[in-house]
Amino acid sequence: MQADSYNGLSATSRTMNRYGRLDMLELLLTAGADPNARDKQGRTPLHHAACFNARPELTRALVLAGAQLDCLDDSGLTPLETFCSNPRSDFDAFAAAVMQAAKERALFLYDLHSTDLPKPLHRAAACGQPGVLRALLSQGSSPDVASRQKGATPLILAAQLGHETCVRELLAASADSSAADRAGNTAAYYAAQAGDWHCLRRLLSAGASADQACEGGRTALHVAAAGGHEACLVALLEAGADINAPCQAGLTACLLAALAGQEHCVWTLLMSGAAPTASFPGAAADEGTELLEAAEEAQALIQDAAERLGLLQPAAQAAAAGGGNAALAAMPAAPAAPAGAALDDALRGELCCPITHEVMTDPVIAADGTTYERQAIETWIAR
Repeated sequence: MQADSYNGLSATSRTMNRYGRLDMLELLLTAGADPNARDKQGRTPLHHAACFNARPELTRALVLAGAQLDCLDDSGLTPLETFCSNPRSDFDAFAAAVMQAAKERALFLYDLHSTDLPKPLHRAAACGQPGVLRALLSQGSSPDVASRQKGATPLILAAQLGHETCVRELLAASADSSAADRAGNTAAYYAAQAGDWHCLRRLLSAGASADQACEGGRTALHVAAAGGHEACLVALLEAGADINAPCQAGLTACLLAALAGQEHCVWTLLMSGAAPTASFPGAAADEGTELLEAAEEAQALIQDAAERLGLLQPAAQAAAAGGGNAALAAMPAAPAAPAGAALDDALRGELCCPITHEVMTDPVIAADGTTYERQAIETWIAR
């Protein structure tokens, strides 16, 4: 979704025109599309909105999603300056949409953090302003100062709100990626919870722990699984996350994914070495409750996936072979893969660059429709 096309335009930028569909843009943004993704000329979707006279509601949606108003393209122009240079533009409509959305976003951030942003550094991180962050950090501001009430560092705020460029600036200033707020949650935890693959990969690459226990003993892997964020799961597993580690309630990532009905995550975890167990701590003691019903549905989901993957012998065959012994029905057909095992070859094939044969961190789609690692394909073309 974030990968650029051959001419450098992201899917978000392609919706920014007078015929663009608001529902399509909102779908992309909700799924995690970067509202500040740049093309080969350094232009963001907001620049394209200015160039192609996009409808005001599209511009508003971008700004509400965190589009930066002061970012410069390669020619040194902001989106507003680009709009002023467009002779077909309706400046009043564009300016009104931007100002209204900026006001709504400011109110949202104020409600979210109230007076818990004591330093300009916190406010810059929360509002997604990497240029302001860079200037403050260059003047000696500490990247690890905690907010008053919630104890959030600027890095935690940036990761929680999906500002990858701010995360990058803070990590470059040696921000502590293991710092936790007063709830016990880290930047990686919040990135995984939000399904922000880009922020999470950047944090893990900077040394953030994939197994740090946070609120309720849950790790980033637990919240990614429960939220159905498969790309984050893969990133965490590649970083060595303990796939069978339980939270304080005794639930593993696979069990949490099954309880939440995230079937695709259950499959990914089982293929990656998760133990195909369907034991839910405390469920039997609550017989007749909604918890027991949810546990039974989750057990069926894991059982079905494990059987299809050949990790468990089908219940009917096991019952026949064991003379109806129910205990044998859950016996594994083969030993489960060890925790942290490599991803299944088929899954890795989808995530690896055809040139480097490594999991891609900066994927791009070439003109032939194949996805490559950006640096690898650029090097190959330059030969």
